Amino acid sequence: MGNERGATLLELVIAIMITALILGTLYLFFGFLNREGKSQINEQILADRINLFLSAISKDFRTAKRVQLIDSNQITIETVDGRVNTYKFLDDRILKNGTEVVSKLVSTAFSLEKRSPSGNIPYSYYSKLNISLSTSTKEFKISVMRRNPPEGNE
Repeated sequence: MGNERGATLLELVIAIMITALILGTLYLFFGFLNREGKSQINEQILADRINLFLSAISKDFRTAKRVQLIDSNQITIETVDGRVNTYKFLDDRILKNGTEVVSKLVSTAFSLEKRSPSGNIPYSYYSKLNISLSTSTKEFKISVMRRNPPEGNE
């Protein structure tokens, strides 16, 4: 039997350890890629929800029949088609008529500027809504002008 070549137990154990090390490294690498991919998808979903919200409130504000500032974090907009929407800006989320429309925010802020006519001097807009929203990675800002005059006493 003297000259037969074969793998010893030690060589087999070393080969298994090297294979396990390579597989473990690959598992960690692909796990990292998976987590990063999910994180980017979640960020994009949040950005899409914020953009949809900003589009909806902009449309409501531009077509407003009446705008009422309830308190420092709540505004009600009555549109010309009769819809009344109440937006509540909390620190980490926004509610529309009591339903959460955007969440996972770091901060929210809005301000409403109203202009009054002075004599016969025309002006370019009646009111302006400024909104600023922040996530952990991005900041969204928008200013919307309302050019149509309010109905009644606002």
